[in-house]
Amino acid sequence: MTETKDTGQTEQGTVNGHWLPMDTAPKDDTEIIILFDSATVDVVRLCWWNAGEGRDFEPDPESRGWWSYTNSVTQELINTDLMQPLGWMPHPSRPNDGAGSFD
Repeated sequence: MTETKDTGQTEQGTVNGHWLPMDTAPKDDTEIIILFDSATVDVVRLCWWNAGEGRDFEPDPESRGWWSYTNSVTQELINTDLMQPLGWMPHPSRPNDGAGSFD
C-alpha cells in the first residue's frame, strides 16, 4: 500500500485507515463506495452522484443525489433522510479475469 506525501491517502482510498469525508467525494458521475448509516446499521453501497442532468435517463432536477444499483440492474436514488452517508472510498479495480491470480 502506497501513501501520498501530501494527504496520507492510500491506494485503497482511505486516509490513515479511515473512510474519506463525504465533502471530498467526487460528484462527476464516478462510481465510488459509500458507507451509510441506516437506523444505526452500517450499509455499504456502490454509488455515483447525479447532478440532475441525466445519466441513462432524461434530465430531471428531482434526480439530483447519490444513486446506486438495486438487484444488480435497477437504479435507485438513495434517500439520505433515511440513510446518512458517513464516508467514501474509490471503487477498486477489478481483479484479473480468468483463473489467474488477483495480483
